[in-house]
Amino acid sequence: MQTLNFKTISIIAAVAIIGVMILSVFSMNISAHNREAELRALFEAKQQETKINYDAAWKIIAEVAEVPTQYSKDFKDAYTSIVSSDQGVSTGTVKGLFAVATGMNPPQLDSSLYKAVQNAVTSQRTKMANQQAALLDVKREHDKLRTTWPSSMFLGGVKPLEAKTVTSTKTEAAFESGRDDDVGLYKKK
Repeated sequence: MQTLNFKTISIIAAVAIIGVMILSVFSMNISAHNREAELRALFEAKQQETKINYDAAWKIIAEVAEVPTQYSKDFKDAYTSIVSSDQGVSTGTVKGLFAVATGMNPPQLDSSLYKAVQNAVTSQRTKMANQQAALLDVKREHDKLRTTWPSSMFLGGVKPLEAKTVTSTKTEAAFESGRDDDVGLYKKK
């Protein structure tokens, strides 16, 4: 039986080390590409989810807002009907308004309908802001994966994700100029 000499053992060790290094690099490459694919798929799904929820938000707000509009119309119709009722009062006269005030109880406009609209707007806008923040967080993770070592060695040619966020003209102007001095909510323009 022949014993292995130092040179043979060194060659075997070097081949084993190189093999482990190649296997490690191959494994890191697969891992980086898999993570990039996961983030890209998550990003695309969140982008679509944001679009769907934006559409749903406007539909919800529009439908809730129609309730006070219809209620106001119904209120006006009922009030007009009372003013021009069987008491022989013509609509819009002082005598007619006095008769309504003294002889009948006009319908009351319910402010809870306006609160419902306000709550719908607030909740839908908050939901959209949260979804857009989550979308941007996925983009941040993807950018970090593409640009930091060692994954950047394997993902150098991968294009960055492009987030489509929804803002307002006012917000865009404020960020462009770096100023937003319009703090009065009820100022007339």
